[in-house]
Amino acid sequence: MPNIAVFSRGYNVSARVATVPEPSTYALAVVGLVTGCLSVLRRKRRYVAFQRVIFSALMLMAATMDACSREASADPILFMKNFNTSTYKSQILRFDATTGTSLGNFLVDYDGAFIGGYTFGPDGNLYISDFNGLKINRYSGATGAFIDTFTTVTYSSPYQPLFGPDGNLYIGQATGRITKYDGATGQYLGVFVSPPNGAFDFGGMAFRGGNLYVSYIGSSGSLYRYDAATGGSGQQVYAGFFSNGPRVPVFDERGTIYVPDWQTNKIYKFDEATLALTGTITTASGISPLSLAFDQTGDLLVLSDNGSQSQVNRYDPTTGVLLGTLVAPGAGGLGRANNMAFVVPEPSTCVLTAAGLACFGWAALRQRNRRTTHR
Repeated sequence: MPNIAVFSRGYNVSARVATVPEPSTYALAVVGLVTGCLSVLRRKRRYVAFQRVIFSALMLMAATMDACSREASADPILFMKNFNTSTYKSQILRFDATTGTSLGNFLVDYDGAFIGGYTFGPDGNLYISDFNGLKINRYSGATGAFIDTFTTVTYSSPYQPLFGPDGNLYIGQATGRITKYDGATGQYLGVFVSPPNGAFDFGGMAFRGGNLYVSYIGSSGSLYRYDAATGGSGQQVYAGFFSNGPRVPVFDERGTIYVPDWQTNKIYKFDEATLALTGTITTASGISPLSLAFDQTGDLLVLSDNGSQSQVNRYDPTTGVLLGTLVAPGAGGLGRANNMAFVVPEPSTCVLTAAGLACFGWAALRQRNRRTTHR
């Protein structure tokens, strides 16, 4: 299952992700290592052992090629938090991120009614913030089945849960406070960031390059940057958003920060090095951007809302030109969605399996050399 790096509060965004290798990957690598080593230790029938090594290597190579082929062709997935207007409960929907085709519900009508935010953890499981219940519940990343309550939340209702580069869990909460929890045990570790003067609610957050970027709701919407290790050295990036506008920032490969302003039809762009405002992308009139993500081609995906329905459009991030609609209003049960995540498989399977092949190759060469030496 994917290990999603960034997710959102209600009305927020997420970012690009990596994948956790499946158990079969580890099995293939271990088979390569164990079989190769055993064949090296075999003192008799060296030629037979050599043949067996070569045969096993070919089998592993075939499995590797199949795994790499499937991984390379795996379509990225869009996860979206949707509000079911019939049951008045939150859902998590899935769509093919290339074609926009519905892949069905990942989580149907959350029992806690309102999901404040969610993320996939390092263990591949789904962590959901229960806004009303003041807790973080954990679900299977493969089936969506409930596992346990990972932790209860201190102070106020939780919005965005986010695992940091240190492996700990950070939670953006109502009132703008960010609290920290042990990523393995869920133990409360204290307040990590307190909101600046003038901010009274949380907008969204994202870790990037040793920094933590946080947007706030307040008398004016704002974006701040903090030290990702300590939560200190707070620096204001911008304070010109609408009061309830800014959501989770995302980043492109060129060092540009993008922040959607929900109360307008604009997406603000900043230079990551200088923090200067460099421009805006304007969506159609009456279409408010809520959540952003980049697809594999570099296009900017924008989850927007027109006041009654949501949709996902594709934009050129440089020119701001609308390139088309990926997910239309109502598609796959899409109603009022307020965040999304773009999940991209990475070639971890091939890398791990290659380790097994390397062991086979080393074992085969050693067996061959011994056979030649003893002739």
